[in-house]
Amino acid sequence: MPESKAYSRDLYPCREIFAKCKPEYANTMHQALERAINPPDNMSLVIDYLKTFGRIITNEIATIKQT
Repeated sequence: MPESKAYSRDLYPCREIFAKCKPEYANTMHQALERAINPPDNMSLVIDYLKTFGRIITNEIATIKQT
């Protein structure tokens, strides 16, 4: 969001902005939105996804802080 200078609490615009700024993660962000709106019954799927997505977001935040 800092790269785009746009902020929203609405998940759909957040997904769109994120995908434009980081197209390599567009599918991952789409999965995050889907899981937020329609959480799966299998919690191990959620935990596995969060481990992967959390690593991606942590790396992106670290990159932003370095600039």
